[in-house]
Amino acid sequence: MNENLRIDINGKFHIENVDIAIGIISSDKNGFLFFGEFDKDSLFPVASLTKPVVSVAFLELLKEKKIDINTKLYDLGLIFANKSFENLTLKHLLTHHSGIKNTGKLFKEKSFNKYLNEILFSVPASFPFEYFYANTNYNLLRFVVEKLTGSTFENFMNLFFQKLKMDSAVFGDIESDKKIKGTLYDLDGKVIKTDRYPDNFINNPSFNLVLTPDDLLKFLDYVKNNYNLRNVSPVMKKTIFKSGITDCSFNYEDTEDGFYLERDGLLALGFESVIRIIPEKELYYFILSSDFTVNVKSISSFLTKYFTGGEYLQEIKNNEKIKNIPPLPLGFYKGYESGIVEIFKKDEKTYLNIFEEDFELLPYDERSFYYKDGNFIIDVFFNNEKIFLNGEPLIEIPKCNFPDKRVIALRINGFYSHDFGILPDIEIFSEENRIFLIDSGEEFEIFLLDNDNELIVPDYGRLLIGYDDNKNVKSLELEGFERYLKVK
Repeated sequence: MNENLRIDINGKFHIENVDIAIGIISSDKNGFLFFGEFDKDSLFPVASLTKPVVSVAFLELLKEKKIDINTKLYDLGLIFANKSFENLTLKHLLTHHSGIKNTGKLFKEKSFNKYLNEILFSVPASFPFEYFYANTNYNLLRFVVEKLTGSTFENFMNLFFQKLKMDSAVFGDIESDKKIKGTLYDLDGKVIKTDRYPDNFINNPSFNLVLTPDDLLKFLDYVKNNYNLRNVSPVMKKTIFKSGITDCSFNYEDTEDGFYLERDGLLALGFESVIRIIPEKELYYFILSSDFTVNVKSISSFLTKYFTGGEYLQEIKNNEKIKNIPPLPLGFYKGYESGIVEIFKKDEKTYLNIFEEDFELLPYDERSFYYKDGNFIIDVFFNNEKIFLNGEPLIEIPKCNFPDKRVIALRINGFYSHDFGILPDIEIFSEENRIFLIDSGEEFEIFLLDNDNELIVPDYGRLLIGYDDNKNVKSLELEGFERYLKVK
């Protein structure tokens, strides 16, 4: 590989005193760009970029075993107590269509039955199986791998790493002589004196892979030479807004100029990463950064423009030619990520209210409406059965009976500590019939769903309230993933 690749970034981005690694595979050049202390052998925790690596290794296993991707988990001997999951397939897990949400527990050594009980009784499932991004899908793949190989998940992945000559790739517990290079930060922007991966992420196939830029470039080179990523389901091409996900765990983005595939990763300690693939241009690249202050998405957009001559710029214009548009169903709805939204009409115009802010929706085609301001897009698609907000199915709230805020505030007010102590404490307090959450000095207002177990915090996430046997609040789970215990 040509490690002397140079791109004219100077003047485009101010990159100074931070650690960034960029690896690029194009039609005529392969190589790296490094800033700060990174080099091709620096270890880096890639968080959710673990998923595409695991997905490709898993697809290779299915080829070897001659097992179809649509095989049911039930047929492999992985039995769910809930019979609704009897039709759950391997493809559902790979593409985040299992309907199972995140568990709120970080994955460690567990038996299949213990993990099964956790995901079935702590988190509701959605039926039929619809897209919902959840680490649980890949944690379940671990048991499939061990069932098919008769070995451990770690051994299986190590064989894959050896095959691709990814010599430094490792899961979770890094060998004592290997250290992560780069600057670690806490959420207050202070430097953390650690060069190790947090040990609570050990054995997690969804997001705890550690590797080097050299390893990641070898992986992308393998994908380029062995997988035809142009073959994307037509279902994902309904409108330029629609996103899907490939079997290789890359998000599919369809634009007026063409499509690209992308996967990003984020670790709370300050690491951020992204892979973008534009098969039509034979362009594959990744960006690794150890500092949240670096706008990785902006660098990614610049690289795309640089290599495609300015293509892949999504421009959305109101389609004024559309006539006799079916009316968008009005009313209140809720989504797992969106929280409560209202669709209403005012002065013959259609609006969507989310987090107490109104956005005018303009028609794009016979079934789609949108709002666009810069890179901020609201996409509303509807059919005879359901409304989708940015691809997420919404559930209608027939009557919006919100619980009394004063009662909820009395229950949840107080301090909460992160279950593993790796994130700062949060505080919840109430004032004049409003509820607020403070995290790292930043204040967020809490909104309520139509029951007393769910909270929505704009720009922060969705919180699930956990109760003990005496109905006292004992915990909060952020997006069903990060868990905070109430401090007594």
